[in-house]
Amino acid sequence: MEQKDTTESQWRVNIKNPEWYYFGLELKLINDKGILLNFNDNNNQDFIKLDLISWKKLILNSLISMNGILGESLKFDILDINNFKSIIRLNKFDKLLFIQSLQSFNFNLSDIINIDNLNSNSNSNSNIVGSIIIGSKSQYLTGVATYL
Repeated sequence: MEQKDTTESQWRVNIKNPEWYYFGLELKLINDKGILLNFNDNNNQDFIKLDLISWKKLILNSLISMNGILGESLKFDILDINNFKSIIRLNKFDKLLFIQSLQSFNFNLSDIINIDNLNSNSNSNSNIVGSIIIGSKSQYLTGVATYL
């Protein structure tokens, strides 16, 4: 009689219906001249820093502005941030409401953070408008883990 090696198959986990949905988000900023500000190189990232609280405020503002108290009640977690990029987790049933809120939300950066001490390369710092772009989305964390 042949014996099977059951050590590997005993511990296989198959998630067929995940509870969470994951998003890789990116912040896009445009100055008053209509020029997209590029923060991919480290020289330009030094003068604007977005932390966890700033990201939470941005996302909550977008949810509230589009959906009021219903949007404010959505529960989401910020799993990781890298200044202008973040990974968000929320309940899969709230996915459509979340996407609609982000796509229609624009903001003035001075409403979120203090931009008085920006780099001297920008002439008018008070008119930087931003929006949140969905860079990647997946029902599994591995689908967005490399986004940052």
